[in-house]
Amino acid sequence: MQSSKMVLDSQQMFEDLKRSVAILDPVAFAESYLMIDAKPFRMTGNGWRWMTELYREVAAQATSKTAKPMVILKGRQIGATILAAVLSLYFTASGLYGTGPDKPPMRVLHAFPTLGIMAKYAKDKLNPMMQGSQGGFIAKRALKKDKNLGKEANDDTITEKTFQGFSKLRIDSIGKDADRLRGLSQDVLLLDEVQDMTKAAIENAIRILTTAQYGPPQQGIQLYFGTPKNAGSYFWQIWEASDQRFFQPRCLKCDEYFFFYTIGSDEWKKIWVKEYDIKCPVCEHIQDKREAIERGRWQATKDSSECKYVGYHINILLSPLFKKESVMDHDPEINTSRSQRAWKNETLGEFYHSAGVPLEMDDITWDMGRGISKSVSDSADKIYTMGIDWGDKGDSELSVEEGGTERGQSYTAVAILSLDRRGVYTVENAFRLKKNDFTYKVEVISELWRMFKVRQCAGDYMWGSDVIGHFQGPMQYGDKFIGCINSGSLGTKFSYKANDMRVVLNKDLVLEDVFNMFKKGKIVMPGAKGGYDYLYWLAEHCCGMETRTAQRYGSYVKKFVKGVVPNDGLMAVMYALVAAKFISSGGFKNAENAQKNHRPMPALAYAPKMR
Repeated sequence: MQSSKMVLDSQQMFEDLKRSVAILDPVAFAESYLMIDAKPFRMTGNGWRWMTELYREVAAQATSKTAKPMVILKGRQIGATILAAVLSLYFTASGLYGTGPDKPPMRVLHAFPTLGIMAKYAKDKLNPMMQGSQGGFIAKRALKKDKNLGKEANDDTITEKTFQGFSKLRIDSIGKDADRLRGLSQDVLLLDEVQDMTKAAIENAIRILTTAQYGPPQQGIQLYFGTPKNAGSYFWQIWEASDQRFFQPRCLKCDEYFFFYTIGSDEWKKIWVKEYDIKCPVCEHIQDKREAIERGRWQATKDSSECKYVGYHINILLSPLFKKESVMDHDPEINTSRSQRAWKNETLGEFYHSAGVPLEMDDITWDMGRGISKSVSDSADKIYTMGIDWGDKGDSELSVEEGGTERGQSYTAVAILSLDRRGVYTVENAFRLKKNDFTYKVEVISELWRMFKVRQCAGDYMWGSDVIGHFQGPMQYGDKFIGCINSGSLGTKFSYKANDMRVVLNKDLVLEDVFNMFKKGKIVMPGAKGGYDYLYWLAEHCCGMETRTAQRYGSYVKKFVKGVVPNDGLMAVMYALVAAKFISSGGFKNAENAQKNHRPMPALAYAPKMR
């Protein structure tokens, strides 16, 4: 009996020792305590070993006074946000920190571009990971009450988590300029979806690390990661200042390391033969990609001693989940329905050279002195117009970018524009309709018309003929509510068919006006009091188009096509601008004013007759 008890005690001591050692390593910590999709977290022995160095690199910053910030340039579906979630819990819930004077509490901030993205992450990823940890390990360590202060330590369970030892994890939005983060003192800064953050916001956010108790003095622990968009952006500058590490598989036959993928090269298409088979470029041995990657290493392509950041490039080519055929289906050279921009950004993790991008996020002017309008009390000094782009989906059926399940879905978007005496258009507010049935749309549009004292409305006739016909009918708005049809005419932006109350327009020419007006600050968006977070979706829609050149009638013309994000909000803004032009040109009777971007003035506005 005594012998059996000694054996059990020894086994328990061994298990306790293993767990105490596991806490020291973020990968072992994750595999010992965390779950993903109700399954134990695993990164070793399953083709994901190449990710483990990234975890350990960030964790090592805590004990180093000379470590450099880390940047991850990534494609989609690669698990970087999970990496940040694991590291957040490793720093705050592992028990390594907050144990004494020499190990003060760890303060972690995981920041996103907007509140919407932040809330979705907290709800769908972080909270399930905490609540579903193995044996309830994380949930047990989360403080329910601060015994010293006698109040709840987790007053806001979405944005702040407090753990034993009083280490804190904060999840927040960085916004346009990180103003909401002023006054914070943190040790760890994880910037998620950094491609959608402004330079000012990032630089201001870094200041919260000035008194960091871990990592290099006044620098703390920093991790930047995101999917690239356009070359020349601030994220691009950060990546260019890194040592740019790429992964090298190791051949199972000749033991040589070789680069599988590097930016700007298509050699990987030759190396990756089919399915999971890759061919060593040194000895030409064909082998399983997953096995060769499991034996591989990371290799810097620039002198690390001269670089400000440690940089890692990852995309789905390294993932053990994808065969070559499924990846190649995203290549626009093979599947012409695919976007070149999406192929570069999301599949390969490369920056897209912006010659084909008509508007970028930095081109949009945000008025930080005002917020969005809920209604209008006096419209004497402004003209208010409404633009509507109809969709076949409700806001509850959003695209991937908006939290849905399928890319490229369309839903009804409404934009309210005002024009002041300076000739500046302001997006007063914008909406995505929750439902798509006829009665609902009529009710919402009627209410918006009343609330914003709308003078003129324009909407896409093709998908909204029923609603437009209703509002043009007797006892309604007549030609104050015009329908728009796209035309390929090269010579005319607008023409108006008065009997039908329809505008025929060249969408590409009008969109070029819209993009130029944004760039010149003639169209602005309210950024204060939550306006930036609320209208960020609209800004993404405006920046989601791509430029193509097409031949028509013997001439080459510029075409704007939808990219990887929806464009419904952009089209709504365009139609609101068309409505303003309808006023300024006297119902497009004065074609010269419409062509030359002549703007209506509030006191002299043309008022179409009711029918």
